[in-house]
Amino acid sequence: MQLEIAFAPAAKAIFDQIPHWRKEMSVHRPSRGIESRLWQQGGGYDRNIVNLRTAAHVINYIH
Repeated sequence: MQLEIAFAPAAKAIFDQIPHWRKEMSVHRPSRGIESRLWQQGGGYDRNIVNLRTAAHVINYIH
């Protein structure tokens, strides 16, 4: 199962509650048209967070 499919119900619920986010969180993909996302466009950096100090740092870094 693709990650996008797994998060589709959550995205719909969020955009139903906060409709203006749909436009703000949309990106244009030439091959697919306009998509709404709950994450930033581009490659990601995933890691396991195992302590509170690291969690606080990651939260403060998010932009």
